[in-house]
Amino acid sequence: MNAGKRGFATALAVIFVGSLVAAWMTSGDLGLISLALGLIAGGFSLVATIMLMNLMKQGSTNAAASKSGGILAVGMFLLKVPILIWLILQMYELGDPAPTLFMLGFTMVYCALVGWALTAR
Repeated sequence: MNAGKRGFATALAVIFVGSLVAAWMTSGDLGLISLALGLIAGGFSLVATIMLMNLMKQGSTNAAASKSGGILAVGMFLLKVPILIWLILQMYELGDPAPTLFMLGFTMVYCALVGWALTAR
């Protein structure tokens, strides 16, 4: 990991922890749980997508992909949408700040991905 990516990872950790603390201070436990679940769901979705992209890359280069890894990647990719829909429905049942903070956490993961990609240049 080069210095730029290490600094970005540190800043990202500070931003994520700071946002969790801010959500807890403004919305209580419900805000903290909602934002944390959004961050976890966004991370799961991102990992599933990256795993599937790596699997497709292995297939295009004729590299031998492990069967269990392929099943895991495809399974995670196919399960991410139903899990996300279920979590969103649960957030709407919890009340007002939960859906907003959940989607904020989910969006923060993808914004972090864009920032990470820009530090690679």
